Amino acid sequence: MSTSVSPSSLLTETGKARPIAGVLAATVLAAAGVLLDARGVAELMTGADSPLADTVTAGMWIVKAMLVVHAGVILAGSRVQPHGSGARLLGGDSADDSPLRGAGWLIAGVIVLGAALRLYALGEGLWYDEITALVKYVRAPVPQILTTFDSQNQHMLYSLLANVAVSIFGDGVWALRLPAALFGIGSLWATYWLGTLVASRREGLLAAALLTASYHHVWFSQNARGYTGLLFFTLLSTALLVRLLRSDRAHGWRLVLSYAIVAALGAYTHTSAVFVTVGHFIVWTVLAMRANRRGERLGWPAWMPMIGFALAGTISIQLYGPVLPQLLFTATAPTMGGVQTDWKDPVWFIREALRIMAQGIPGGLVTVGAAVAIGLTGTASYLRRTPAVLALMLVPAAITGAAMLLTEHNLWPRLFFFCAGFAALLAVRGVMTLASVALGSRGPVVATALLVLGAVGSLTTVPRAWGPKQDFEGARQFVERQRAADDAVVMLDLTRFPYEQYLRTGWSFAADEAALAAIEARHPKTWIVYTFPARLSATQPALWAHIQRTYNRAARFGGTVGGGAVIVMVRE
Repeated sequence: MSTSVSPSSLLTETGKARPIAGVLAATVLAAAGVLLDARGVAELMTGADSPLADTVTAGMWIVKAMLVVHAGVILAGSRVQPHGSGARLLGGDSADDSPLRGAGWLIAGVIVLGAALRLYALGEGLWYDEITALVKYVRAPVPQILTTFDSQNQHMLYSLLANVAVSIFGDGVWALRLPAALFGIGSLWATYWLGTLVASRREGLLAAALLTASYHHVWFSQNARGYTGLLFFTLLSTALLVRLLRSDRAHGWRLVLSYAIVAALGAYTHTSAVFVTVGHFIVWTVLAMRANRRGERLGWPAWMPMIGFALAGTISIQLYGPVLPQLLFTATAPTMGGVQTDWKDPVWFIREALRIMAQGIPGGLVTVGAAVAIGLTGTASYLRRTPAVLALMLVPAAITGAAMLLTEHNLWPRLFFFCAGFAALLAVRGVMTLASVALGSRGPVVATALLVLGAVGSLTTVPRAWGPKQDFEGARQFVERQRAADDAVVMLDLTRFPYEQYLRTGWSFAADEAALAAIEARHPKTWIVYTFPARLSATQPALWAHIQRTYNRAARFGGTVGGGAVIVMVRE
């Protein structure tokens, strides 16, 4: 018969006398929740006449409720202290516990190199998403940032951190990107730490080294969006959960609270981090059910992760509270609803993912094929040794993909960048496994040498990441040099916001074929500027056909964003 313990029975246990600090904190939070004037705060943050005032007021009621909930959590935590032992849900320590001489100095060197590669050329040209984030969110007052979620391009925590950075260092590109670079640097250490928990110091160090020398990691570390933050918090929350799952004794609330806060910060950075926590919950559920079927006493250690998941959810709701009504609509709305585009095609996603990987790996697609085989070998090794760890790596990605398909979201490969640390660990394990099979006891040494050489080779691709992501400025300068005084210059589709709101060119805008034709009729020569032809051709097929019939290409300004070259065309 099972001897498992339910959460309700755990909450009846009493510990030592509740600390005064906990009672005071709970009292303050409860008072704030009760006394907070939801409407008054909303109007203070948005303005009394703002159309968002009612929505933010509803959000502030959510904030009030969460303050009371967290007051109760603190009070309960001060009364009930985890204690005793129970089932250890995740077995198996590191695959190789042998010491690695100088590991601390080595990882420090890797991080210093990583910082240099990510801070160099940090101020190159912005791309569309960075520009819209800068103009709409980062430059806004903090109350406006906290109360606006009108686009999936709003990465809340990143907008706040970038606001601080540009306030301190000035409104420059490098300051805008500084939080991304710092999160990228931090994710190198987080990869190493996770590696030491699920593999070994050697494998963690080599995985961090691969990411350090990765074109893709450098690119995202110089992209003023929340993706490196999402990667950092994903790695950190996974490592904290591994520690929770491997414990067979209760060790207080610190580890649980750390997990909850880290997971919530991940969600506040990018909403897709919710899928990471959901994946963690699914893995924990399966492990707890198996332990229960084996008749093991779950006890506090087994239930602590569940408390962490619940707190991650309530803290996330607390953080998003002011914009939660907006978020529920914006985050679930299909991207480019009703428009069929390659960006929603799984086949396009596979081709684009392969293209992106080939761009950042020496040897191109040939090396990508070998990397996939190595990754599958590493996957098989984790499946054999620690399948639950493998599930922690793969289940969040599977849930993310399923959610994107169900909500008709564009299948952008960048939404899976949070798996980069997992991919590096799988690759390292794959090389280690193949080398050990082929060379026996000499395998780890040879594998280490091969991986170091691979990282050195990968460094040759990093300079490709240092150019402008989209060269809007180069295209602007070219047009201004070439145009005559009575020529028209027309912005199309996604070039409008950068040239109108960021570079402030004063050019005309045409929303469709008729508008463009009207401009053409008034000028002897017309220049047009567009980008992302996959989107333009899908959303404006008539306009696209007109361009192909009547315009000639004058210049193309490439960038590092796939499909994001800025095209200049002219009609005489």
